[in-house]
Amino acid sequence: MLGYSLKNILMSHHVDGKAVFLFCSFVSAVTATAGHVFSLSSTPDVALATSVLYLIPGIPYINSVSDLLTGHYLCSLSRFIDAALLTACIALGLTGAFFIMNLKVF
Repeated sequence: MLGYSLKNILMSHHVDGKAVFLFCSFVSAVTATAGHVFSLSSTPDVALATSVLYLIPGIPYINSVSDLLTGHYLCSLSRFIDAALLTACIALGLTGAFFIMNLKVF
C-alpha cells in the first residue's frame, strides 16, 4: 500500500516513470523485508516476492507483441525495450533493498 501510494504521488508530480518504478520497488521491498527482520509472519518470503507485483509492466509487453504481430516492427521494438527497462528498474530497486536491509536470499 505504501509503495502504490508513493507511485501515485510521484506520477502526479510528473516524475520520470523509470525513476518512479525504481524508487517504488525499493520502498516496497524495504517495507516487505520487515517480515524477515522482525519475524512478523511465518511466510515473509511471500510478502517480499509479491511486494512489487503492482509494478509489473504487463500491458507494455502485450502491446509490444501485438505490434509485432501486426507488422509494426519498430514500434514493437520500442515498446519492448521500454518494458524491459521498467523491469530492470524493478530488479534494481529490489536488489538495492536486499543490500540495504542485509537480506541474503540466494
